Amino acid sequence: MPGLDEEAIRGLLRTAQKHGLRQVRLKIGSSDFSAVLPRSAPKKRSPDAVAAVTVPTGPEEVDVTAPVVGYFDWRKEPVAVGQKVEKGQVIAEIVALGLANDVVSPVEGEVVEVFAEKGQAVEFGKPLLKVRPS
Repeated sequence: MPGLDEEAIRGLLRTAQKHGLRQVRLKIGSSDFSAVLPRSAPKKRSPDAVAAVTVPTGPEEVDVTAPVVGYFDWRKEPVAVGQKVEKGQVIAEIVALGLANDVVSPVEGEVVEVFAEKGQAVEFGKPLLKVRPS
């Protein structure tokens, strides 16, 4: 396949397996690769395993980011600036392909910014809110 090398495809498949994805697609220029991975035995996940990827934004603040592509929704009530959250607390969800994916606070602390709104389409890794650890 011109434009796609074996290392790019291997990297894509490793990432898909790591995140439990079943279907992948890689397009570079006019080259296109897609695959459907076999179902694997379900693994028991810890709260951290379903948590969004966290990216430090400074010495004291952590971005809580979207764990998947989909539509954002609050779990119960919207989280507001100044509200306290617990480590492991499910604060929102991303609905993708009809399945709800938990957004879990990776730290205990105070919400200092909220970026997402109910029903908003979000991409993987998009910051949803910012927490200052306590």
